[in-house]
Amino acid sequence: MSAPELIGYRIGDLVGRGGSGTVYLADRAADAREVAVRVDDRPVTDRRRFLDDARTVRELSAHPHVVEVLDAGVLPDGHAYQVLELCVDGSLAGRAPLPPEQVAEVGQRLADVLVAAHDLGLTHGAVEPGKLLVKPAGTVGLTGFGLASLTTDPRPDVPALAVTLHALLAGSPAAPVADVPGVSPQFLAILRRGIEGGYPDAAALRADLSQLTVVSVPVRPTDPVPTGDTGDTDDDGVGGALAEPEPPSEPPGTVVLRWPPVILAVVVVLVIVGALVLFGR
Repeated sequence: MSAPELIGYRIGDLVGRGGSGTVYLADRAADAREVAVRVDDRPVTDRRRFLDDARTVRELSAHPHVVEVLDAGVLPDGHAYQVLELCVDGSLAGRAPLPPEQVAEVGQRLADVLVAAHDLGLTHGAVEPGKLLVKPAGTVGLTGFGLASLTTDPRPDVPALAVTLHALLAGSPAAPVADVPGVSPQFLAILRRGIEGGYPDAAALRADLSQLTVVSVPVRPTDPVPTGDTGDTDDDGVGGALAEPEPPSEPPGTVVLRWPPVILAVVVVLVIVGALVLFGR
């Protein structure tokens, strides 16, 4: 797909391609503001609905955790486009795993975004780490409203958010219900419930995330097992490690003289006295 021509914008370099869209760098002619222009790869099948949604998306983009939509429309070839605030720091897709505290906060903010969107009659339809962009202010914003959604059913957005949060914790979307070291069982239980469709709406997920008090637990490093260790220990668990080694046995036939301590002390004293007498002459 060639770069689009938009009145009022100077289209620059291609900066990204993935999913169902292509993104270009652009300047807004009115004020030279740098923006991003995203063109959907799929032709618009319902132009009227898209334009209606575009107006609603612009209303939603006032939310601090939504990537701002500055303009939207349909190109002459039938493909939809959006003009977005430029997020030069990219998405969270390549930053996982993230600390549990950060993921929990992101989860609350994005659940709030979904509540606001669903109240306006909008669905997202493709919540994933690549749609979570780092905005210029350093906050995380969700992008993709009005382009990715092909459904009016908002319910799949909630499991998709739970899967996304788990991927941000684990570093991979694989095995979405697996335990993650350092993440509290309470946090994982919320994500499991969300992934399995246990929340009726985004508001219920947001409520549980907001009431979560423990999101992380200490990671216990696995103690290394010494080579040859049988695993047997004393009752206190450290006796085997602290016990002194047995003295080496002498070769057969070796005679070892072990004098009693008292006799040995007397001999030492006699030797010292004899030396003093000898050298004192």
